[in-house]
Amino acid sequence: MKKNNKFRNNGNSNAYSLNYKFDSVSPAGKVSGTALDLIKKYNELAKEAHGTGDYIAMEVYRQYAEHYRKIVTEINERKNFRQEQQNALEQTTKQSESIENEQTTESTESPVEPVVQTPMPIRKKTFKIVEIKETKADIVQDEVSATKEETVKPKRIIRRKKVETEDTKNQSEAV
Repeated sequence: MKKNNKFRNNGNSNAYSLNYKFDSVSPAGKVSGTALDLIKKYNELAKEAHGTGDYIAMEVYRQYAEHYRKIVTEINERKNFRQEQQNALEQTTKQSESIENEQTTESTESPVEPVVQTPMPIRKKTFKIVEIKETKADIVQDEVSATKEETVKPKRIIRRKKVETEDTKNQSEAV
């Protein structure tokens, strides 16, 4: 028997909608609501933490808000992509209908194939790696740190105290 599972999305990972209810567990406790509600709540918590001077908690709440902001933008991008595909499909059907109408009015026997557009690929985020070249200040700072390393103090030698036993006490008293 197949169980319904809200986490199965027929192969589509993260197929959320704007009405999807999230249960978020954070340092503030369990917070529930849509992604837009959670963004609003976490921004309010960040403002409160900033007001009390707790900058670490503020940054944590802002990171939670950023996570849900990314989910909302992904949902909107997917929605826009589907809309573009649907518009392109409607245009191709209109073009093919107009071509068919022209063919019947002209009564030509040459077959005309309808124009079919392929769906646009999903845009993926790309990252560019930037190399940072050393400046003269970095080289000078490396030289200063190298000279500091050269003038490192020698390792301390631990000397143990001599423990006097009764035999050594007797010998020192005899002298």
